[in-house]
Amino acid sequence: MTQELERRTAWGYRLLRCRPCRRTFNERTGTPFNHLQVPTDIALLVVLWRLRYKLSLCSAFESGVMHTFDDEGAGVA
Repeated sequence: MTQELERRTAWGYRLLRCRPCRRTFNERTGTPFNHLQVPTDIALLVVLWRLRYKLSLCSAFESGVMHTFDDEGAGVA
């Protein structure tokens, strides 16, 4: 049984709590995206660009990061 908490992570993911063991986790826990330093949607966009445009992984990542963040480093909605 899990209970959704009202607060969210710094990246905006839902926080959940296991009622029996009282352990807190988020939507990315237990997935390959768990330890990424970027939001999941950006990581998937980079993968899509890499496959679609046959870019190097470095080029695809740089394009994804540059597209998502403005000059001041703030996320663009």
